[in-house]
Amino acid sequence: MYFYSISVGNPEGIDFTLMLCHENQMTNDEFQKISEEAFVYALEIEYEKRKSVFISSLSHEHIYEYMMKHGFKAVQETASYDLEPYFSKETVKSDKLKQWINRESGEDEPGYF
Repeated sequence: MYFYSISVGNPEGIDFTLMLCHENQMTNDEFQKISEEAFVYALEIEYEKRKSVFISSLSHEHIYEYMMKHGFKAVQETASYDLEPYFSKETVKSDKLKQWINRESGEDEPGYF
């Protein structure tokens, strides 16, 4: 099995990531093409329903649906950890990681060395 990932985000962070697998290996161009076709498919379906749709408000269900029709399978995640520096500061437990996250732009190191 070969593993693939599709992520959708905006300047504030990642909205969702789809983890997929396929029995065939694809080139970057092949995967890019099928991923973009999946987005068009999802956008067209949602536009028909709502008469308005934006890529940033796109639901991932139709993307999955399209990818499954093309031999992809969902990857069962056993664990996941997301670190978003702007929104995770309150949930990070490691003091050293907090120092890296909270450092000023242009600062080379967090200052605990």
